[in-house]
Amino acid sequence: MGRQRQAKVNVKMVKIEQITPEEFFDYYFMIERPLDSLEFESEYLPFEYLEFARQDLETDEEARNTINAVGNAKRALHLQVETICNGYGYKAKTKDFPPKLIFLREIGVVAPKVLEKLNKIRNRIEHDYYCPTIEEANDFIDVVELFLYATLSFVAVFPDESIFIIGDGSNEYQMHEETGLPIHVMVCLEKNTGKFSVHNHDEGNKLVLSVQIGQEQYFEWIRKLFAHLFFLPL
Repeated sequence: MGRQRQAKVNVKMVKIEQITPEEFFDYYFMIERPLDSLEFESEYLPFEYLEFARQDLETDEEARNTINAVGNAKRALHLQVETICNGYGYKAKTKDFPPKLIFLREIGVVAPKVLEKLNKIRNRIEHDYYCPTIEEANDFIDVVELFLYATLSFVAVFPDESIFIIGDGSNEYQMHEETGLPIHVMVCLEKNTGKFSVHNHDEGNKLVLSVQIGQEQYFEWIRKLFAHLFFLPL
């Protein structure tokens, strides 16, 4: 891996503000992980609402309980979605739910197929006050549970501040001399604002790159950061 990195950057001096997110995460790897997390602004947590939904289906009163079960599962879903969206800078232009799912997909939180299946079930249940069957309610609960587990890491670990080192851990000084890039950088994501930045950690965290939501590269930086942090395929 060290030789591959050296061959790639042995051409000319570069600056962080001139490289792409993909190039950045080729040059750097994380040595200090973030410690922050997202918090739910609710009396109950998503998994608690999901448990309420399962309890709703334990009695024989089918219509009332399936409606209540779906309602509690929806609370679990909406709370998780809104918490993640808000944490990563989503600015609501509408109260509609689908744009929030699109936002999650754009930052790379969950696979599109999960989102599509989840929203398909949700739309069918909500259409014209449709009363779901027990089977449909169970399907909806199962998909919401899948979504909660799939997004759990993105709630538990928020990448507010992470320290990266250039090279492969053994050639950082050589890489620094060949590229001109800092040896250590701090990657920051400001909670609830959608502001991403990179700082030269060796020079008192001097700002060297800043991107915010609405700019073209914001989603790419966040996706690449997630992939590096959680070892996700791109």
